[in-house]
Amino acid sequence: MGITTNVSSNNTEVTISVKGRFDINVYEEFSAAYKGVTPPGESCVVDLAETEHLDSTGLGMLLLMRERLGRSKIKTTIVNCPPEIARTLESVGLRKLINNE
Repeated sequence: MGITTNVSSNNTEVTISVKGRFDINVYEEFSAAYKGVTPPGESCVVDLAETEHLDSTGLGMLLLMRERLGRSKIKTTIVNCPPEIARTLESVGLRKLINNE
């Protein structure tokens, strides 16, 4: 459970994977992961394939990440959303703010 970070071999993409619950318990790990994304990195991908639950704190962390990285012109994308989490992102309008694949 927790957060893992992987940097592409050409240093242009950082992938942050969230395993288990995306809640207050991973706040520090998740914040450290996206705060480490700086140019020359061109994009940040949040992989939710192994995410079991997303609460309001997790939503807030995604918004903070978008705000911080958006100022640096870093593209952010959410991938591999389980259906329940995808519905949550859609219902709160987050899918319009962060790219989803």
